[in-house]
Amino acid sequence: LTQVFDRNRAYLYQFTQLVIDNLCLLSVRRYLRPFLQSSQIVFIIQCKHLISPLLYKNDRLYQCLIDKIDFYLHFEIDDMDGRSLTDNEMRLEQAHKFVVLQKCVYRFFYRQHEALRPMALATIASMDSYQA
Repeated sequence: LTQVFDRNRAYLYQFTQLVIDNLCLLSVRRYLRPFLQSSQIVFIIQCKHLISPLLYKNDRLYQCLIDKIDFYLHFEIDDMDGRSLTDNEMRLEQAHKFVVLQKCVYRFFYRQHEALRPMALATIASMDSYQA
């Protein structure tokens, strides 16, 4: 059993290192990043802790690699030309994601969940001052 776990752990380490290396390359990043974000790769990798918490509980290297993937997925750089994004461009990107979330909440959950109504009808200006 420990040999199987060690092989699986080695595979996960190599896979996460491959993802990190490819996210650092601009020519690959512009195609890989949208795919990884839409497939929610960080969430899936973190679910390993839920599936077998005893095996990955004290694995600091694994958690460090996951944090690096999350960092490079949200790194403030333009995928097309490699320049760093300004604060205004980052806010526009966050506002776009918030609007998409609002549309989804309004369309599918507005009538069923009263707790989500204020978020579905909130303005973009309230996004910075929203207290969770």
